[in-house]
Amino acid sequence: MRARKVVISKAGGYERLQVEDLNQPSPGPGEVVVATEAIGVNYADCVIRMGLYASAKEYVGWPITPGFEFAGTVVSTDPGVTDLAPGTRVFGVSRFGGYSTHVVVPRHQVFALPSGLTMEQAAGFPTVFLTAYYALFELAHPRPGASVLVHSAAGGVG
Repeated sequence: MRARKVVISKAGGYERLQVEDLNQPSPGPGEVVVATEAIGVNYADCVIRMGLYASAKEYVGWPITPGFEFAGTVVSTDPGVTDLAPGTRVFGVSRFGGYSTHVVVPRHQVFALPSGLTMEQAAGFPTVFLTAYYALFELAHPRPGASVLVHSAAGGVG
């Protein structure tokens, strides 16, 4: 399978998205290579494309491949990764680079795909779920019996 990725060379509209070949990636220490079957598309990806996402500029710069979440099958692992074998169906999170046919991430950012989720469902789960979880349990700290108001629930996080 030919490895490819979506690349944005400079800020702009959707027409800036270009598909380019990707050198077949290899895992580094503690890493996993996943052949993606589905990826999440989030508002943050659009903000990256427009050049307005500060951490994208700080950590990557231009050109950049957007994407924070994916689902697929493990292709290879670093020899030190012993709990995931090639062929394992997984989903995970990345710091950019998710719009690719192959993603390389640290082992702790990849999770076994639950049997009740499709690849598409799993690929759209981590970013919105983790954002909502963090906001509710790490920032709000609700106590038993507390009421929670959820507003602006139209997006994925809502």
